[in-house]
Amino acid sequence: MSQNIVTAAAKDPNAAFAWVSRVEKDDAAFEDFGRLAPEWVSLDAKVRSGLTRFLTGKEAEKENKELVSFILKRRDELRKAEVPRQITGLQTAFLVKSSSVSTTRRRSASSCPP
Repeated sequence: MSQNIVTAAAKDPNAAFAWVSRVEKDDAAFEDFGRLAPEWVSLDAKVRSGLTRFLTGKEAEKENKELVSFILKRRDELRKAEVPRQITGLQTAFLVKSSSVSTTRRRSASSCPP
């Protein structure tokens, strides 16, 4: 996810940069991004909308089938919870980031000689 796009849509770009950069931390977890402070709700909705636009449709499923399936599964789990919730934009970004890290590690491991 481009932090530049997120900060461009924010009222306070510096605060937005810090907010969205939390996804990049090594110790970040999906659950860390489930609750939003009121000042981030609007920006988070924009992040979610932007990311989901690229994760739906035939092309996305063809190119990123595992990722799309995983994100939709997590989204549906939240919707079906005792207290239903939407997946947040930061949760979606976290899943995309986690997927790309896993893919990079798998590619690196498969290219290393035994």
